[in-house]
Amino acid sequence: MSGLSHFSPSWVRAGAAAKEYAALIDAVSAGDAEALAQWQRGQGLRLLTELVAAERSRALGAYQGEAEGFLNSILVLLKAAAQKS
Repeated sequence: MSGLSHFSPSWVRAGAAAKEYAALIDAVSAGDAEALAQWQRGQGLRLLTELVAAERSRALGAYQGEAEGFLNSILVLLKAAAQKS
């Protein structure tokens, strides 16, 4: 992806890939010969793949956060139960 590190947050990478993909599609639709050449060289597929990978990473991060929150709430309940006994 142009200029973005793989250490950037996934939502930043997803947003950038989506913008680049949309711009490429718009340019191809407008008849831009260079954009069409980029599309034919696989640029559209590469951007779409980056978008899907970034979205997958974001979704997995959200799931991990929810799981950690759930486990933390169980630990709080166990601690409270241990203090009562």
